[in-house]
Amino acid sequence: MREAVVVSLRAMTPPFRLVFRSILKRFLALASYDGSVVAPIHHNFVQGTTAIVAPQKARPRFAPAVLAWFRERVGGHRASGVRAGHSVDGVADRATTRSFVAVAEIERFAALRRTIGYSRASALMLASCARLRTALPGSEVARSGRSSIEFVFPARSVADARIKLMAASGVLAQRMDVEGSELSLSVSIGVADSCGAPISDELVDLAEAALAEAQERHLRIVFADPSAANAMIGRLALTRDLASAIHGNALDLHYQPKLRARSGEIEAVEALVRWPHPTEGMVPPDVFVRIAEETGNIRALTEWVIRQAIKDQQRLQAFGRPIVVHVNISALLLPDPDFAAWVLANVPTAGVPMGFEITETAMISDPRRALANLTMFAEAGIRLAIDDYGAGFSSLSYLQQLPVHELKLDRTFVSGLTTRHRDPLLVRSTIDLAHALGMEVTAEGVETSEQLALLQVMGCDQIQGYLIARPMPIEDMIAFIANDAHRPDMIPVFPLAEQLRRRGAAATRQREASAAARS
Repeated sequence: MREAVVVSLRAMTPPFRLVFRSILKRFLALASYDGSVVAPIHHNFVQGTTAIVAPQKARPRFAPAVLAWFRERVGGHRASGVRAGHSVDGVADRATTRSFVAVAEIERFAALRRTIGYSRASALMLASCARLRTALPGSEVARSGRSSIEFVFPARSVADARIKLMAASGVLAQRMDVEGSELSLSVSIGVADSCGAPISDELVDLAEAALAEAQERHLRIVFADPSAANAMIGRLALTRDLASAIHGNALDLHYQPKLRARSGEIEAVEALVRWPHPTEGMVPPDVFVRIAEETGNIRALTEWVIRQAIKDQQRLQAFGRPIVVHVNISALLLPDPDFAAWVLANVPTAGVPMGFEITETAMISDPRRALANLTMFAEAGIRLAIDDYGAGFSSLSYLQQLPVHELKLDRTFVSGLTTRHRDPLLVRSTIDLAHALGMEVTAEGVETSEQLALLQVMGCDQIQGYLIARPMPIEDMIAFIANDAHRPDMIPVFPLAEQLRRRGAAATRQREASAAARS
């Protein structure tokens, strides 16, 4: 028998809501003592309730553990205090005061926990919560993570809130005895002003953003910029809508062709995901890709792109020419063994040529595992390319180790070919280096005929940019390829560039003939 446990979130202030979300994860982790599995959590955003479906006979086993863990996290403080939309203990209802939401984080807490142990570190957090409640009368305080504390407190103004937080920060910095150990703390605090509005989760997000700024600038207290509230709310809406767009197939895939610099043949295209939002219009890719990476949706997004690219590629194959579709892979996914397993189970069996583009920084987080996954991809027949080469910290050792087939020159070097005297030298040396390592070179961001002519003379293999074509839907790409098959002279080649290229080819043939005669 299974029964639903329904919990109201509206009766909790934002700090306790976030703590309760962690409790739900713990609930699921402890639910399968007898081999049964808890059903997915169902959340009703309108009514503000969360339902968990669990085996009735399993509940007595894990309920005590969950409650004990909850008491440890909250420190015995009751979670049924002020409802969202109300004030802190009624104080903020007065005309002269309003509520402030803050997030405090203990600096270098991970190293401290390793030194003093988990038990003392947990006691330290509970003692810090107690000190905050004493230093800020009328506040609600909750531990929201291993090293962070969230709290709501009343103040008359921003200046008054700053004074109170400075005093509270000083109280937290005082030495305390934790199970026989004398410890001193340093904290950073991010604060968001409710401006008299009801307390909401968005204010917690603003406080977290202010905390990140405080840590980056090495400041004790930073107040969130009020003008950032609308941007934060818009970003939260996009975060919510992105998951629905991925699972609801509401994204589009556009393609930009890569042309052979000499023959004008289209042998590859790059797949570029687009998000036409129903109310916000076309969301920039750098915005929603970053959101996907921050919220853990990047794998679902990438898998959607790969599946759609395979479907579109099967349409491209109807023209009888192999077109390699290149998909961009996030650096977060490259070391992921589960993602690698999914790729190896789905891409090689599709029977279509495919390539992955990775950035130079993709190897930084876990080089060993990333290299192992790249090697498996290459052995499975997936063509690998290093994207935006030259924009980051280029490493010759990585070039030697990685099983890549192609280097893509960053557009900043291409744009400076005709305006900066050093860029042609860098581009030519990179092309020669790549060829010596057995790689091809693609130039990104080619927009003028002059850039094209120079790249042809330098021996660049493929060209990509607005001079050739902008990214387009699959239907337009099919028509573009069909027309290109009948117009191989579509690439503008300067007579001088063509003459130099032929002269260089003749010189190469002469050297090869001389070498053969000597042998």
